[in-house]
Parts: sequence; structure tokens; C-alpha cells
Amino acid sequence: MENVEWLKKLFLFKGIAPQKLKEVSGLMESRKYHSGQVIYSEHDSGGCLYIIKSGKVRVYRKGKNMSDVELATLKAKDVFGEMSFLDESPHTANIAAVEDTELLVLSKDRFEELVESNPKLAYLITKNLLLVIESIIRKMNAEYVSLMEYMYVFGK
Repeated sequence: MENVEWLKKLFLFKGIAPQKLKEVSGLMESRKYHSGQVIYSEHDSGGCLYIIKSGKVRVYRKGKNMSDVELATLKAKDVFGEMSFLDESPHTANIAAVEDTELLVLSKDRFEELVESNPKLAYLITKNLLLVIESIIRKMNAEYVSLMEYMYVFGK
């Protein structure tokens, strides 16, 4: 029941009744990672959606000189792995715990079970997930425009 109360607070599960959240919670696996532990690496196969229950993770890629280029730091209630979850493509970044972290993990296989047993619930989760992705893309677009404006002003 603890996970159900916590899941109710997430945008990903907005509009979903507590009874249905119990069903979703039953499909998720809890995983714990220690500070510095890699959760997955770029090019690893995808297929899971990760929700940070506690702790922080960093998202990074290897630069041209093989040094880490930090892309983001994510905290409790943030979601990652969403693109690989949807299309099962390999991950495009590395994720590592910044501090001791607990994740709730929904595998694509378990989600497919939900699609079969409760398509309306699966639709609501998918719709909310797409809105999460939309928010990420809008933020990235705004950052890109700011960077281009900066380069235009100072590139002269």
C-alpha cells in the first residue's frame, strides 16, 4: 500500500484510481543502488521504465575524449528510460546513482500484461508518459534556442 500512496503523487499516474494503482504497483519491481553504481550504460538494451522513489541519479554520455559529459541530474519522482521503454531501442546515455537510490522499475513485458488485462489503464499511463516526454522535449528546445542565441551574440 505504501507504493500506491507514493504513486498517487506522480504525474505519470494522474487520473488513475488507487485501486488501479495497486494493480500497477504489483507489476513493478523495487531495485536499490549504492552511490556511484551504474544502473545502465549507453547501448545497453532497453525495455524498462524507471521511476526514482528516493535518491538521485546522473545522466551522462562519453565525450569525444572519453570524459563524462553530464546531461542531467534526476531526483525523486523523476522518470527515465522512457524512450527505450516505448521502442525497446538501446539506451542513448549512461545512468548512475549519485547517492543511495531506490527505483521502481516497470518492464515492457509486465506493461504488455497490463495492456492485455486492462487496456484503458495502459492507455492512461501511456498518455501521461507521452506528456512527460513532451515536457522534456519542450525544455530541450528552449535550452537549444538559448544556446543558439548565446552563440549568435558572442560568436560575432
